[in-house]
Amino acid sequence: MFEIPHGEIEVKWINNVLLSAPLGPINGNGAKLFAEKISQSINNKRPISPWLRIEVFRDFYTLATPDAYRYLLETLIHSRKRMCEMLCVVGVNSCNMTLFERYSNMAGLPFVSFESFPSLIQFLRDRNFAKEAAEFELWLESNMVN
Repeated sequence: MFEIPHGEIEVKWINNVLLSAPLGPINGNGAKLFAEKISQSINNKRPISPWLRIEVFRDFYTLATPDAYRYLLETLIHSRKRMCEMLCVVGVNSCNMTLFERYSNMAGLPFVSFESFPSLIQFLRDRNFAKEAAEFELWLESNMVN
C-alpha cells in the first residue's frame, strides 16, 4: 500500500548555515522526501568551508512516525561527511530534541540544542556568524507558526 507523504519542510542556505525547518506531522514517505531535498541541497549548494546545520521546529506538533528516523540518520551522516561541523536544534518539543540528539550522536555529528531563538542567535553571533544571525532573525519573523 502506498502511503501519501505527510509534513512540510523548508530547506534554505544562509551563507554557510543550512536551515531545515520541518512543519506538521511527518510520516516515513514524507521524511524520505525531506531527506532527498536536504541531501540534494547539500550536494548542490554547500560551501567549500565547514558549515552548520540548524533544525528549526516551527510548531509543537511537528513529530515524526518511527519509520521516519532512518532518513534523519541518513541526512546527518551525509551532512557530517560533507564538512558539516555541528547540528543545532531549536525546538519546542522535548521529544524532538531528545531524538535529534540521539541520532546526531549516532552520526558522529556534534549537537547543540536551544530552547529559544534568541539563544541560538546569540550562539551564532558569538561564533562570528553575525551576518547569518541577522538573516536568520528575518527568516524567523516571517516563518514562525505559534
